[in-house]
Amino acid sequence: MARSKKKAATHNARQTTWLEWLGLSAPPAPPGRRIIVCGPNVYRPTQRTVLDTENIRVYGWPSRGGVIILSGASRVDFDYLGWDILDLPRKRDPDHDAEDEHCKKLLLLGATWYDSEARYTLLAAAAVNHRPTRERFENKEVPAVTMKEGLCVRVGWPSTGGLWVVECVNPRFEEVLDEYAEEYGPTYVEKFGLVGLARDMDERCEIIERIGGKFFACLEDYDGYASLRAWEEKTTGEVGRLVQTRYVDW
Repeated sequence: MARSKKKAATHNARQTTWLEWLGLSAPPAPPGRRIIVCGPNVYRPTQRTVLDTENIRVYGWPSRGGVIILSGASRVDFDYLGWDILDLPRKRDPDHDAEDEHCKKLLLLGATWYDSEARYTLLAAAAVNHRPTRERFENKEVPAVTMKEGLCVRVGWPSTGGLWVVECVNPRFEEVLDEYAEEYGPTYVEKFGLVGLARDMDERCEIIERIGGKFFACLEDYDGYASLRAWEEKTTGEVGRLVQTRYVDW
């Protein structure tokens, strides 16, 4: 009996709902009703690919600290990374050098470099209009969303050379952006979502061009707001320090 209780306690201690992982809580259930929280019930640190019902996110864990995340990854992104869409990697690379090389590729696809996973989850909650989280921003309990944190970015690398970039401030962060992002941030591109329909990288570049993206002859010429050149330039976090996350096998 004691062994069964201990096993149950250990099992329960490992279970973390996705809401708890985000630092949120489920709404109270009406009398006589149960609320079932869907989603992954175990938090897995240093993960590589996360699939949910509407989005695929690819993570990178730079040795410098923080976490690099490509949200809304599509078939074209996976082709660029050299991945089989039917066998996407779920864990990060335990080798620091290999992981850093993966991080560089993510940045070239328009990924965002966050100070920490905790900062990302805070922003993700604000983006879906979680009221308590939005109030923390509005009451200035946490730093406002910066330009780089609030951008939507897509990058295309045509076979003829150069690169195409389209970027805009995510409208979901309205009222929680810092003053610089509000004043100077690139306006929302109405047809931004079309980029995800591209069948290959050249078609992605064509779509980016048609919806108002900008062409650069080389990466060194890029002068936008995104993190494309962050690997060479970034030394500090956006609102705090770059938090290092040690590798955990699971």
